[in-house]
Amino acid sequence: MDDGTLLKAGQPIVVLSNTQLQLEVMRNEAAVTEQLNNMRTIELSLEQNRLNHKRNLIEIEYEIKKLNRQLTREQSALAAGNLTLSALEQTTDLLDYYKQRKQITLESQKTDALMQEHQLKFLTLSGGV
Repeated sequence: MDDGTLLKAGQPIVVLSNTQLQLEVMRNEAAVTEQLNNMRTIELSLEQNRLNHKRNLIEIEYEIKKLNRQLTREQSALAAGNLTLSALEQTTDLLDYYKQRKQITLESQKTDALMQEHQLKFLTLSGGV
């Protein structure tokens, strides 16, 4: 405003600006946005891991079911003298392998879920989000 200018009621005389405060607010907003993005990334990762474990378990359970049927057929064939013991043992070993793999996959699924839930809680608590 120029000297001598007439003012109307309620018209501001001076506009104050605090650029340091504005920069700090912008930094804080950027930090909150980053924290939210980190949380979304972890949530997405958790869901992807959950789906991967689920898919792996479906495949493993399919193999176990298939091998159980094969083992039953091979036991009958062995009893009839149409199969060697080593072939039956090979199927039994493969079935055992898939059963162990299923256990490890279930343990891994639990561990991954717990770790990522802890990460989400930590981000929520540390970021105030």
